[in-house]
Amino acid sequence: MLNQSNTGRPLTLTLSPEGRGDGTSGVSVQAPPRPLGERAGVRGAKLSAGRVVRARKLRRNETIAEHKFWNMVRDRRVEGAKFVRQYPIGRYVADFVCRDQMLVVELDGGQHSEAESDIIRTQYLNARGYSVLRFWNNEVLHNPDGCWQALTHVLQGNPSPDWRFAPATLSPEGRGDLTAISGKQE
Repeated sequence: MLNQSNTGRPLTLTLSPEGRGDGTSGVSVQAPPRPLGERAGVRGAKLSAGRVVRARKLRRNETIAEHKFWNMVRDRRVEGAKFVRQYPIGRYVADFVCRDQMLVVELDGGQHSEAESDIIRTQYLNARGYSVLRFWNNEVLHNPDGCWQALTHVLQGNPSPDWRFAPATLSPEGRGDLTAISGKQE
């Protein structure tokens, strides 16, 4: 562990209110900025600037149900699982994702009833190793405890067959190179 810099002075970190460091302490704790669309922790994953902008816009313009669900799952409040919101996966932006568990949670309004596009979207996400759990907006608004319990059971690995849950068709360990699945680089 280093206690001194190469000048002999003790190293101290001065953090800004955002916790990123201000760069005046002799040690920078702020990582170099990533190019727009590059995600940390994902092998070579690049997103188009348009997808990143769309995800940010969706975060700013969340629905009431999304806001309520986000307050339920943020800060590792459910089983210690870290969720992110409006997360781009390939050509889609998922409402909520627990990347460690490879779980996507989608909140659906009435327009999603019997939607063919939702089936295609779920199959796409499943083929990439993500399980998909869907809640109706009114479930989140009027029965948050039921949603909490359902989510807890899914995170513990014992989902009920009665829920709108689609397990991944590709194991998280078997994700490998996505070009083997789709035949093209994403």
